[in-house]
Amino acid sequence: WVVGGKERDERTVTWRRYCVKEQVGAPFDKALDAMKALRDGRMMDNFADVALPL
Repeated sequence: WVVGGKERDERTVTWRRYCVKEQVGAPFDKALDAMKALRDGRMMDNFADVALPL
């Protein structure tokens, strides 16, 4: 995740994935839930064929 001043002020994160060019912006709470879902499903987000659960 990228969290700079803008993200802090807007309570968002920018999700930058390894091997994927596009970045995804999401509200912090939604991104945290997505990260927990990835962990619980034992999925890795660094492959282009894995959809983020946002």
